Amino acid sequence: MALLVALATATLGSAWARAAERPLLPGVGADDRRAPVSIDEAPWRSIVRIQTNLGGRCAGVVVAPTRVLTAAHCLLNPRTRRLFPASSLHALFGYDRGAYARHLSVAAIATDKNRDPLAVPPDVASDWAILTLTEAAPPSAPPLGLWTPLPPAGTPVMLGGYNQDHAQILTADRECRTLGVAGG
Repeated sequence: MALLVALATATLGSAWARAAERPLLPGVGADDRRAPVSIDEAPWRSIVRIQTNLGGRCAGVVVAPTRVLTAAHCLLNPRTRRLFPASSLHALFGYDRGAYARHLSVAAIATDKNRDPLAVPPDVASDWAILTLTEAAPPSAPPLGLWTPLPPAGTPVMLGGYNQDHAQILTADRECRTLGVAGG
């Protein structure tokens, strides 16, 4: 689990740092390097759109045949300040402009026991959730491998997702670097 937290922390930390640069559009700074990527190519085909019954959405990544890693804050019901129940979450594979190749329901959610759902911004080290799917992900969306040992600060990484300003297409910044590793 520490490896998953470290991977999520490495990518999410970069997004929060950029969010401070332009508060009207979180995550996008003056130097926006994001560009559309193909949902049919590796590693992007392993990125999943997580949809709630209330219309909220986030990105997740397939990390095991029936597991998707996402940010816990994406699963928060804004009305109740609690996580949505698993039954109201959906994993959409190959999502592009409203169409998707496969829909799977979520059977269970696991998060860090020490996560504070009211923390703003969320604590980076505990802002993760593992979604257990009701069925295995399609073969077209293979699990992405995890780094072992953990990558040192400055390691090049790519950050992809369905962003607030491009919610219907998958975009990525291919020029990110890890800031460090949290958790343990």
